[in-house]
Order: sequence, then structure tokens, then C-alpha cells
Amino acid sequence: MVALTLGKGEAHPHWRLDHAAEITSVYAAAYRREALVIPACGLLYVLLPAASGQAPTTWTGDLVSVLRENLGTPVQAAVAGVAPRMRAVPSLKKTASRALEVIADRPEQPVTTFEEVRSSVVLRELLDTLAEHPRLRDDRLDALDGEQRRSLSVYLDAFGDVSAAAERLHVHPNTLRHRIRRIRSLTGLDLDDADQRLLAALTLRSWPRAPPEDGARSGHDGGPGPVHGRGPGAGAGQGTAPTRSPYGHGVPARASPGDGIVRSDTAAPPMSSDPTTVARATPI
Repeated sequence: MVALTLGKGEAHPHWRLDHAAEITSVYAAAYRREALVIPACGLLYVLLPAASGQAPTTWTGDLVSVLRENLGTPVQAAVAGVAPRMRAVPSLKKTASRALEVIADRPEQPVTTFEEVRSSVVLRELLDTLAEHPRLRDDRLDALDGEQRRSLSVYLDAFGDVSAAAERLHVHPNTLRHRIRRIRSLTGLDLDDADQRLLAALTLRSWPRAPPEDGARSGHDGGPGPVHGRGPGAGAGQGTAPTRSPYGHGVPARASPGDGIVRSDTAAPPMSSDPTTVARATPI
């Protein structure tokens, strides 16, 4: 399974998603005739038969390039892996969307795989669990304000290296040392204890935070920051305009407003075949 996300553009998000679905359905049909293209929840999912048992990472990178060229908007993709059976598809769908969240702030990275971001994906799952069960968090950290939370988080991420953490916070090392002493006093936290450090780090990451800024945020009130989502789910809409395929021709394709699944019902030409032959996508 491959998941794709589209960046912001001038066109309406629903139209861009439909446009991308049409292009992808033609491109995928040229690779695997039985490919399914499914717009859902604001993302585009591609199910490809994996005859070799290997995820199509190279093909995905080529698809991203084609979409960027045709849509004129940033596109990123995540290869979730291979589903041994259909009932494993929902789990892969969730994994793919999580992987896209991980690279959302890395515009220079067009494609990732689950293996590349496994740790980040699993950590997000763990943090979701902490958010749903507050009793699992270290509530002693509730006594800290926003500046103290950020200072402790950066300090822990730097493995206690005061110089490195202070540089990232843009403060003097002695300022950070004073903050850490104050944090110890307020919370009773023993930063020499590995278990306490780990729980503190997880607790700090489980809190919603405001978008990062350059330097420390002195005087920050520590309140929850905005939650960045992908917006409402976008299925395939009606009235989709004809699009230009990867081969440079109009595609008489449409996505079903009922189920949003697009499939090629005609044998697609190999990539090296006559480009005047175009696959027709119809809803199923």
C-alpha cells in the first residue's frame, strides 16, 4: 500500500484530490492493471499487487514526481508495506497515514517507508495511548510552565548535555542549569534515575505543544498549542475536470462519489509503449 498527501495549492482541495486520483489511476494501471486508487480522509491510497513481495519504492518516487509536475503542488508519499491478506489493509492504511505525519515537516523528503520512520510511528502510537490515559503520565510535571517544559524537554533530548541544550534554546548554559535546578525543586524529579527521565520525556511529548519557534519561548504560558490536522475527509467528488495523464493526454476518467474507488478496466500499456494508448478509469 502507498499513501499520498497533497500540499496546499490554488485549486480547491477536493478538486486537487480528484485530479490526483485520475492521474494516479492511469499511472498505476501502467504498472499493475489490478491497481486500486482510493481517495479517503484527505489522502490518496494506492493498492498495488506486489508480485515480487517487495514494496514499489522506486515506482512511488516516480509517481510523486509526475504528480508534482502535473498538479504544481507539493506531494509526499509513504510506502506502508505489503499486506499478506486483505484484512491487513486497514492496519497498513493507518501506518501509511502515520508515516506521512512524520515527514510532514520535511518537504525535502518526497517518499518514505515504514521501515525508515518505524520508531517515530510507534512513538506516536504510544503518545496517543498516554493522551487517552492521563494516569500513565508523570503528573508532577503539571507544576511546570511552558518555558520550563520546553527547557526540560530539550535537556532530556540532549541526553543531559547542558551546552548542546542551551545552544538549541539560545540561552546561556548557566541559565539552563538554573532552570533545571528549579525544575528539580518544583517536581521532585530525580534526573539521575533512568526510569524517571524516560517517563518525563514521554509525558512532555504527550502534551499538545505550540508550533516550534527559533530560540526559547520566554514567558510562554504552557497552554496547549493548536492541533494540526489534515482537515475533513475528502472523498472523490463530482464534476471532476478532465486531466492530463502522465503521458500528456486528457484522461476520460472519473471517480465514483459513492465509494471513491477508481480502477482501470482496460489493459494499460507498459511505460515504454505507445503513449497514445491511455487506460480508461471507471468507478467500481
